[in-house]
Amino acid sequence: MRIVIGTDGFLEPETTPPLSHDVAYVRHDDVAALASALGNADALVTRRVWVNEDLLGHARRLRLVQQVGIGTDRIDLSAAGRLAIRVANTPEATSNAVAEHCFMLVLAALRGLVWQVESMRVGGWSGAEVWSGEEIGGKTVGILGFGSIGADLARRFLAFGAGVLVHTRTVPAEGRSDIAFVDLPTLMRASDIVVIAAGLNASTKGMVGRSEITAMKRDALLVNIARGAIVDEEAMLDALRNGRIRAALDAYAKEPLPVESPLRSLDNVVQTPHSAGSSRQSRERIWNQMLANLDRLADGRDLLNVVNLADMTP
Repeated sequence: MRIVIGTDGFLEPETTPPLSHDVAYVRHDDVAALASALGNADALVTRRVWVNEDLLGHARRLRLVQQVGIGTDRIDLSAAGRLAIRVANTPEATSNAVAEHCFMLVLAALRGLVWQVESMRVGGWSGAEVWSGEEIGGKTVGILGFGSIGADLARRFLAFGAGVLVHTRTVPAEGRSDIAFVDLPTLMRASDIVVIAAGLNASTKGMVGRSEITAMKRDALLVNIARGAIVDEEAMLDALRNGRIRAALDAYAKEPLPVESPLRSLDNVVQTPHSAGSSRQSRERIWNQMLANLDRLADGRDLLNVVNLADMTP
C-alpha cells in the first residue's frame, strides 16, 4: 500500500513512527508535488494539506484521507465522498489535551498568571496584597459546541462549581439536568466566560460576530480553542482595545499569528500558538489511531472515525 504524508513540521520522516508501507513524504503546501505523488497513492495522511476537488482529481486510486487531529475544515468532504474517498480524523487523540489547555488559559486569564510570573522574574513581589484574581466557581460558562471536547469541558467546569450553558446544533435527545441548552444570543449575553469549542464549517464560520461580541458582559472572557475563523477578529480586537472584554486565545484568523498583530501586545489577552492539542500523550494517541486506520485500510476492514459517510456516493 502506498501512503503520501504531507509534511508540516509535525508530520516529518524523523517524527512519524515507522510504517510497514511504501511512504512518500511531500511538503503540505507543494500542490504540484502532492498532485503527482497522489496519482498512485492509497492514502493521504495530513494535518495541513488543503484537500480540494482539484487535488483529489489527481488521486486515481486514493481510498483514505487520514486527518491528524480533529479539524477537517481544510478538506472538501463532499468532493471526497463523491469520489468514494473516506475522510477520517483522530478525535479522541487530542480532546483531553485541548480540555486541559483550555483550563490553563482560563485560569491564567482569571488569576493574572502572566503578569505575576513576569513580575517575579524581575524581582517583584505583588501577589496576596492585590485582590484582583478571580475564581471559576460561581461563574456562568457558555460553551459553543458540544462534541467530544465541548462535553468534556462542560463536565470539568461543573466540577469547578460553575454554571454551564451550551449552544449546539444538535441538542442531546435525553437532555441534561445540569446543563442548559440555549440559543446563541442568550449564551453570549448571560456568560461570564464564553468558550468556543465548535468545529469550523459553513454554519460556524463567523458565528461570533460583532453583534455577539457586543452582547457579551463587560469584562467577560472570550476563549477560543477551536478555529480563528469562527470569530470576527476585527470586532474582537475593537472590544479588547476598548477594555470591554478579555480574551484567552489559541486560534487565530491567520496562522501563524503575524508578528505585527496587535493581539500580541494587548494586556487583556492571554495567548498560545495553536498548541492546545499538543502533548506527549496526545501525540502517541494520534500515531496509534493513524496506524490503526492505515492497517485497517490495508486489510480491507472498516475504518475508524470516518466523518464523511453522509457524503459517500451510494
